[in-house]
This record gives sequence, C-alpha cells and structure tokens, in this order.
Amino acid sequence: MELKFPNPIRMKGHAWNYVSEFLGTFVLILSILVSNGNPIAIGGALGLVVYFSKGMSGGNVNPAVSLVNYLGGKLAWRDFLAYLASQIGGAVTCLYVFKMFA
Repeated sequence: MELKFPNPIRMKGHAWNYVSEFLGTFVLILSILVSNGNPIAIGGALGLVVYFSKGMSGGNVNPAVSLVNYLGGKLAWRDFLAYLASQIGGAVTCLYVFKMFA
C-alpha cells in the first residue's frame, strides 16, 4: 500500500521558474550587501545561484540577462515580464529584509 500525501504547494506551469528567479536574485543581492562589495564573494554567490537555478529557470537572475534572452527569442514576452517582476521583487524584498536586520 502506497501512502499519498497532499501537495501543500500546487504551482503549475512556469511558477517554479519565477520562484527560482525571485530566490536567486534575493541571494545575489544579499551577497552584495553582506560582503561590502567583495568581488570574490559576489562572484561565488552568482556562480552558485546560476548553477542551482539554471536547470529550472535558465539562471537569468538579472533583468539585463532576461532582456537579452527575450530579444534573442529564447524567452516569451509573458515569461520575460514575469521574470522581470520576480527579479525586481526579489531585490526589493532582500533590501527590505537586510534593512530590518542590519
């Protein structure tokens, strides 16, 4: 007999891509704020974020990269707008959280 547990998070389609972009941007901005501009720490954080989010969302993590992918035809306009909103939301949320605890 197989046990089946209900999935508490039901996201269909590309929703996980947007969550990945939100969290990736959050971590990238947090690394910039915490490291005081140390390029080694920022580059390491960017590398890890892209490595872990590449399989899900493409690892854009930056609105400029999303724009280039959109203009190059690799990203639909709806996905571009959703990525843009996720990335800006991740950055603003990170700044808010950082200001709360710093």
